[in-house]
Amino acid sequence: HRRPRPGLLPVLSALGVMWNTTPALSDEVCRSVTEANSLRDGIEALIRRGIRLEYKRTLRLVQRTGALSTAARDAWVEQMLEGPPVRGELRGRTVLVSVDGGRLRERRRRRGRRRKSGHHGFDAPWREPRLLVIEVLDDEGRVDPRFRPVYDATLGNADALFDLLQAHLRSLGAHEARTLVFAADGAEWIWNRVDAMAQRLGLQGETVQVVDFSHAVGTLHTVAKSCRNWSDARRRRWVSSVEGLLYRGQVDAVADAIREVAKGRRAKAVLSHVGYFEGNTHRMRYDDLRRRNLPQGSGAVESAIRRVVNLRLKSAGKFWLEPNAEAVL
Repeated sequence: HRRPRPGLLPVLSALGVMWNTTPALSDEVCRSVTEANSLRDGIEALIRRGIRLEYKRTLRLVQRTGALSTAARDAWVEQMLEGPPVRGELRGRTVLVSVDGGRLRERRRRRGRRRKSGHHGFDAPWREPRLLVIEVLDDEGRVDPRFRPVYDATLGNADALFDLLQAHLRSLGAHEARTLVFAADGAEWIWNRVDAMAQRLGLQGETVQVVDFSHAVGTLHTVAKSCRNWSDARRRRWVSSVEGLLYRGQVDAVADAIREVAKGRRAKAVLSHVGYFEGNTHRMRYDDLRRRNLPQGSGAVESAIRRVVNLRLKSAGKFWLEPNAEAVL
């Protein structure tokens, strides 16, 4: 006898029942696996709640639901980018947008003949997942708890992330925001796209760009470490002095201070950091930001990188197929 072909019950499909699984069960399984440290830990968490599924069925369910969710998100992004912006809850508000990238290892099958074990082996190159955070600030510059922050991420390139960001902003009515604050580190792939995205959004209010203060101070520490003949005490004094200039928004004085220590063999390495400050002068007016109760950093996305990527996806011994990593993100 021939095996019956798999069919589809339209009524159950319309209710979201797929792969012999209800939407509620799919949600529980995927949430448990995503929040756990691994697939097996997620299965153990499900067992403690009375949900017992085999390993392979759990894996297939997570992969299929992840692929379906990713496709639905991509379709939504395309719809939002093509359609008109909507009037949303960001109208007349001060909006904080933060963007950053992390690292994880991708698992790529190695070509060639199989090993004696029967396996091909695999390569594990680094990939950069990119994250975004959207928050609303009150008049005092604090995060407004009445607005639920938006977190999203992708393994796509920088353009894919900014398309995703633009879709979220359009869906929330950010084009009518009073002020859009864009905070990030000094990565060129970020700042090269901010102005173009703001123009596509049709922003009616003001756009403020901010380089994270902690990252800028970290660059000062890198400059001090380049002065190898300095003692640790001298490095601390120099960084503290120049950090004070940076805190007061005197970016030109910071660049001059770096040039003064560019001597001898270290000159080339030290001078390479001058362009970082000169190119971001308008993004480092920290004194003006404090007067206006605007943020000086991108702490929200930095925290998200640690919790979403480093603790879940970057742990030692973890290698990801691209679709699985995208689904968990």
